[in-house]
Amino acid sequence: MKRVLSFLLSVILILCSYPVFALAGDGEVPAVSLENPSMLCYEIADGKTDSELTDPCVSKKYKGNTYYSSGKQLYTSIKNNLLSRKSAFTIRYLSKGTKYWRPDDFQKLLYEFYYYSTDDELSSSCVDGDYLRYSISEIGFKDGNEDTALDGYYFYTLKATASYYNTAAQESAVDSAVNSIVNSISSKDWSDYQIIKYIHDYLCDKGTYDHDAMGYKNGKAVALHPTAFTAYGTLIGGKSVCQGYSAAFYRICKELGFSVCVASSDPDVGCHAWNLIQLDTKYYYIDCTWDDESRDTGTGDDYYYFLVNYAKLTSNDSVLDEHKLYPTLYDTTYFNNKYRKNIDTKNYNRSNNKLLSKCSHGISKLNNVYSSSAIKPAVTVKNPEGEALEEGRDYTLSYSNNINTGAAKAIISGLGEYSGSGFKQFYILPGVIKLTGASDIAPSSATVKWTAASGAVTGYSVERVKDGKWITVLSTTGNAANLSSLASSANQYVRVRAYKLLGKRRLYGAYSNTLFFSTKPAKVKITSVKAPSNKLTVIWKKAPRITGYQLRYSLSKDMKKAKTLKLSSKTLKKTVKKLKKGKKYYVQVRAYRKYTDPSKRTRTIYGAWSAKKSVKIK
Repeated sequence: MKRVLSFLLSVILILCSYPVFALAGDGEVPAVSLENPSMLCYEIADGKTDSELTDPCVSKKYKGNTYYSSGKQLYTSIKNNLLSRKSAFTIRYLSKGTKYWRPDDFQKLLYEFYYYSTDDELSSSCVDGDYLRYSISEIGFKDGNEDTALDGYYFYTLKATASYYNTAAQESAVDSAVNSIVNSISSKDWSDYQIIKYIHDYLCDKGTYDHDAMGYKNGKAVALHPTAFTAYGTLIGGKSVCQGYSAAFYRICKELGFSVCVASSDPDVGCHAWNLIQLDTKYYYIDCTWDDESRDTGTGDDYYYFLVNYAKLTSNDSVLDEHKLYPTLYDTTYFNNKYRKNIDTKNYNRSNNKLLSKCSHGISKLNNVYSSSAIKPAVTVKNPEGEALEEGRDYTLSYSNNINTGAAKAIISGLGEYSGSGFKQFYILPGVIKLTGASDIAPSSATVKWTAASGAVTGYSVERVKDGKWITVLSTTGNAANLSSLASSANQYVRVRAYKLLGKRRLYGAYSNTLFFSTKPAKVKITSVKAPSNKLTVIWKKAPRITGYQLRYSLSKDMKKAKTLKLSSKTLKKTVKKLKKGKKYYVQVRAYRKYTDPSKRTRTIYGAWSAKKSVKIK
């Protein structure tokens, strides 16, 4: 039953309920939704099956808002909202010549938005593309409006909603698990084949098929265990369906630099998902779910569906065609050019030790620092017998993406008796940056600045000392940050490091110098000013962590020619004598702090003067 139940949810949740009414004069958009949209047997809008990501994206403004037509810019904005796991977000859509008014029209439009925003062609990390597509359980339009029609375009504001199979916290747990796996694998001098086999074995050993993932509530098929449809179910929960196995395999392999995708069959019939991965320039099929079934039952070959061709993959399919690629998703120009024409007609030859993918790849330095020039760490290649191969005789070596920060590759291509290719992924970390100073220092805040990092970094992580420990206080893309919630009259220690984002992983550079400064004392509050015979008495509230106070008084409101008294930190009340009777005096108090900087110099920092108080001397 495992093979058929993998996508049972998608079969039953095809039908969506929506109100039957049209866009009238008020221009309201009907609420529509797609439940488990990744597996809906539904044609792309207008019957298109090839990607529209290369189409020009038209943008127009209306009442201060920018609207986009179908194209990369629109789909990227939708993708970013889904990546942030937004449950509600706004889409401003520009339709050329087509007026949408029926729920059916908006359902097709919704599927187009979902399909292209999660398209492999738009993927730029390991957490978008197929990984994002199979994490969404429902997407819909809650409501919306046709705002206007101008120059042959219809302007729509659509209130979109989305639900996910797992929570943001659960996805964070996946991030940590994947980081641990990737870091462990990256540190080993393994062949590409060994890496893929390890991931396949890890998922099969870690996961168990969840036969109870589906059930019924109120006569409706529902996902009783939603996480079973995600990498979380496989990596953390230990139970999942094929969607979870294939998502986990995809995520880990893509993190490690492999070209990989999720493949699936007709949701109305086959209801199954597996993977395609590139090895030695060719693509092969891997089905961790069905291989795990052999392991769980103790029958069959544990690697029957490991790096196989299409004939082997489908050899045990039933009349349901569990492994037949779903035409709506895969009969596209993009899939044909990138994957289908490069799928090997033969199974991967696991016994051929002359394939570069069977040779181990060691690298002299896994983590390198950005230097503005191409980085080419030395590579060591050994055949399965442990014999070192010689560059120029057995293989050629080239590098890609090896200047800017991020993931780079050393590409090894076979020569002579060695064929195929392999690669070793290495990393270029941001360089060290320098904190240049603090400004706008206040009692509870300050602005710190640093030199910008080169090499296309993603952002900066700012840390400060709190309770004796370094803590991260914020991340920013600029080279300045405002720190808040600081303690007044207190020493502050700040450091910064740049990072490059790879999916959810951050590649950090080294820490900057530590910047030291003191915050200003808190502003003093005067609670009482009295003026008994020819003198005035001032009382104020205590300021924490200070050296002392200054009190100034003057006959002038602008405090010209004010006289200033220096008082200890224990003084909270001061009487000034010998003042002129009948005259109005203005008085202020402020706190100050003395501290020693890293160069052992004593410095003084002053708080703001209190609000002026005035009193007439009797």
